[in-house]
Amino acid sequence: MTVFILCRFTDRLILFMISLARHSFKSAFNSKLAVSTSFAWSKTALDQWLLIRLTFVCCSVVFGAALFVVFYAETLNVALVGTVVSSALNLTSELRFAVRFTTDMESKLNGFVRLEEYARDLPREKAYEKESDRALVNRGWVKEGRVEMRGLKMRYREDLDLVLKGVDVVIEGGEKCGVVGRTGSGKSSLMMALFRIVEASEGRILVDGEDISTVGLDLLRRR
Repeated sequence: MTVFILCRFTDRLILFMISLARHSFKSAFNSKLAVSTSFAWSKTALDQWLLIRLTFVCCSVVFGAALFVVFYAETLNVALVGTVVSSALNLTSELRFAVRFTTDMESKLNGFVRLEEYARDLPREKAYEKESDRALVNRGWVKEGRVEMRGLKMRYREDLDLVLKGVDVVIEGGEKCGVVGRTGSGKSSLMMALFRIVEASEGRILVDGEDISTVGLDLLRRR
């Protein structure tokens, strides 16, 4: 009976807390909705701005065509006059389509710009194969799997702060090691440094006594 009363009291308490928090949640939702709606309103305003100007341009063309037909009505063919006027009247929709097509094409071509940037401007990885790799393979590297990090420091770009700040650790071969930490503490960065996806800024990583910076990337990542 006591447990039942306690459960009912807890349920009522939760409902009371929810009712108290309703106003804060509602105000937060309304503020975020206002921000989201402002972007949609800006897009609608820009569309109407463009439509008004395109309509003005088309009306000017139609007016000019009508004046041309009026002044030269005696020398023009009736079929030609009808073609000119009907084409001028359809100019509004054609211009809107042309502007929309050009804008869509420009936005979709951003992918090609990114591809060119990745192909030309991104720094390339170190050599995949080195002459010393054959000697390591003949020695049977890696045998024990002993990993030693000495003063390891790493940053993702030269203008960024260090994400690994002087890591010193020794993991013996065959040991099971877990890395625990909050988000952004460098757990994934350790693996990226070990596989040389990102090169170390300072320090060394030794695998069975061999500095991995002297090993080709293909052999390192396979072994």
